[in-house]
Amino acid sequence: MLSTTNAATYGATKSNAQHAHLLQDKDASRIIHIAKKGHVAPEAHLKDGGHIKSAVYGGLDGIITTFATVTSVAGSGLPHSVILILGLAHLVADGMSMGMGDVLSSQAEIDLVHHERAREMWEFDNFPEGEMDEMVELYEQKGIATEDAKLVVNTLAKYKEAFIDIMMVEELNLMPVDEDDNPVIG
Repeated sequence: MLSTTNAATYGATKSNAQHAHLLQDKDASRIIHIAKKGHVAPEAHLKDGGHIKSAVYGGLDGIITTFATVTSVAGSGLPHSVILILGLAHLVADGMSMGMGDVLSSQAEIDLVHHERAREMWEFDNFPEGEMDEMVELYEQKGIATEDAKLVVNTLAKYKEAFIDIMMVEELNLMPVDEDDNPVIG
């Protein structure tokens, strides 16, 4: 159990909210959130799962296809050195191919988000009432009462950038692009 006397120390570490969740420690979670009030989430949230998806997919693909290549070539009776060279060549080529595919697909996704955000921005600039009505409908579909949905949407609409970002997520299931993210350098 965590005492309130060491909350500041406990709250100073990045992963403490995550650690409290892992331990299912409600008191620690409450203390951490009180201690960090006014500060933005120090617990290092991952975006898009970090690069876990790409690493797992690429790793499995590399293992399976390289294994298939090596085992099929091994049956040909070639010397072990040739089989090893072919396996390594396949591994390098597959890694480069997967990396380039990931970069290109990430860039395509970024381009799509930019295009859709520009369209939503244009629609908001030219017919804000229509965009606001769409958001009210989306919130009503989630079970929010019409008056409450209108209150939320009218408040958000005062903050155009935030409204557009939220609309991108709610309407199109597209997360806003972090401009610091670069698909080439990860």
